[in-house]
Amino acid sequence: MIVFRFLAYLLILAGIGILGHGVVGMLENGGFEPVPFAKLWLWIDQSSLLGANHFLEQSLGADIQNSVLVPYFWGAAAYAVFLAPGILLWLVSRPRGYGPRD
Repeated sequence: MIVFRFLAYLLILAGIGILGHGVVGMLENGGFEPVPFAKLWLWIDQSSLLGANHFLEQSLGADIQNSVLVPYFWGAAAYAVFLAPGILLWLVSRPRGYGPRD
């Protein structure tokens, strides 16, 4: 469980960092423009998004890729893609108060 908690903290920190990037851009430009998840992949590696798209089209089919993943997953705000799983993983892996307390 401690590994899941550590992973949750990493995801939350990554989400906060990407959200902070958007907030700094908002303070400079006056408008909040969150970084899409696909753009984050392109920042990491130019060919990574193309490889992931090809793999998902081959395994899921082009219909699901174009109707679900492109508008909702790849187009989602990158901070939400990290924060939502991080918070859920943290909630699942947090210590429970089972047993008697001294």
